[in-house]
Amino acid sequence: SDPARGVDPVFVVHPPVGKWLIAAGIATFGDNSLGWRFSSAVAGTLLVAVTYAIALRLFRRRGIAALTAFLLSIEGLALTMSRISMLDGFLALFVTLGFWCLLIDRDHRWSLVTDGADDAGTARARLPRTSRPHLWLAGLAFGLALATKWSAVLAIAGAGMFLLVSELAWRRAVTGRWWRQLPRLVATGVASLIIVPAVIYVASYAAWFANYE
Repeated sequence: SDPARGVDPVFVVHPPVGKWLIAAGIATFGDNSLGWRFSSAVAGTLLVAVTYAIALRLFRRRGIAALTAFLLSIEGLALTMSRISMLDGFLALFVTLGFWCLLIDRDHRWSLVTDGADDAGTARARLPRTSRPHLWLAGLAFGLALATKWSAVLAIAGAGMFLLVSELAWRRAVTGRWWRQLPRLVATGVASLIIVPAVIYVASYAAWFANYE
């Protein structure tokens, strides 16, 4: 490896973000068992917390959310990935963060339908224009996942399908027609879930571009 240049010219089979996180632990605690495993342990712990948050949004019950998080915390593969320096733990964390952000974005969109339920004429006249920071944060999370392992492409595809189905259902609930402003939906989905992750992926190789021809 070549830490001075911020790249690993030997083990190049995976993108660099996950390896940077492992290296951060080593830089902080030294080239020892604690340094190797620290970042993975933090990622595994955060994964349990984000899983709890997702389950709470899906089921609206703290008991079910706590049980979901507990089952993940004792699951053998997740526990193993949290104890050793495997990229899969970071991948799982970033993907889970991405879907959590998508759920927050979805809930915010559907709250607009509830808020407008008393004025059916206004609610069905046009689609409301609102900022969607969590959708862009989802793109950021999926970009970090892609810059950790290429298998994140499958998760990004799943996120795109989720966004499409959710948005079509929301459009039908608001306007009575699911196809309203489809070009806008496609443009937003492509920008947030394809362009943003692609930019982050390419940017993660900045050290390679700077140091190697």
